[in-house]
Amino acid sequence: MGVTASILGVVIWAAHFGIVYGGQAVACAADRPGLVTPLVLGASAVALALLLVVALAARRHRHAFMGTMAMGIAALSALAVVWEAAPALALPSC
Repeated sequence: MGVTASILGVVIWAAHFGIVYGGQAVACAADRPGLVTPLVLGASAVALALLLVVALAARRHRHAFMGTMAMGIAALSALAVVWEAAPALALPSC
């Protein structure tokens, strides 16, 4: 796990952000608001699973600082995934 892999958490969060809000916009434009909740739940579950894999892989990093930073970034990214999924699930879709 190098420097590039240590920012993988942010990349996963950014992809989740684009999928959730882009998918919501497309579903609302197509007048299919019922698709938003399954999209958000599915994207969030996949993102959180990937972030868990990144955090567990970071534990085995040979440089303690880089491993700790990668775990911290993955944890903050997981918090961001939950934070951005909450309004999409709690508020009306369109």
